[in-house]
Amino acid sequence: MVVQHIVNKKPELYWYLTHADTEHIGRVSKLEWADAMRTVLDLELPWMRLATRLADIEVDDGRINYGRFLDRYRIEMSEDHNQWQDEIIGRICEKLFETCSNLEQAYKMFDINRDGKIEYEEFVNTLVGLKLGMNEQQM
Repeated sequence: MVVQHIVNKKPELYWYLTHADTEHIGRVSKLEWADAMRTVLDLELPWMRLATRLADIEVDDGRINYGRFLDRYRIEMSEDHNQWQDEIIGRICEKLFETCSNLEQAYKMFDINRDGKIEYEEFVNTLVGLKLGMNEQQM
């Protein structure tokens, strides 16, 4: 059940954890991780004790690499879905080539708030603007 919640809430967890990562190093403390899990998943579980079972704790500083943590929890797609995914990526590339003359311009298109980072919301909003006919789950 916990794994299913993590998979379903990955974007929200990523958003929460990136904002908790004030040093922008890709890692958060176990306490910050536990707070994210409790808040985003809305489950009252002993997250501090579950941390070692659900995430890898970095040996050097005891923090959790949240990108690696979230990457562990995904739904694998069948070959038919992989083909669909390749088609969507092709459509995205075609739209970008039509709209942008270079990579820098494409990056700026996604970086809506011009802070040098592309956040999840910016990514989704740009994809919506490209009118690819995908719903949010497909994105």
